[in-house]
Amino acid sequence: MEVVTISSKDGIQEEYEKSPDPDIFPDGNHCLRFQNKKVVFLTSRVHPGETPGSHVLNGLVELIAE
Repeated sequence: MEVVTISSKDGIQEEYEKSPDPDIFPDGNHCLRFQNKKVVFLTSRVHPGETPGSHVLNGLVELIAE
């Protein structure tokens, strides 16, 4: 599963987020921490056959990234 972070650098810190499970990021790489930043988690295609969800999520990411 891919993780994409779209953000400004406001409040970015030099330390990385702590992973609850070391097997999730075996090479040790993880997201940098942000201070006082809200998070919105978007997901699609949780179940097979939910193709329209992929198109909606792709469109939303393109809109946000403009």
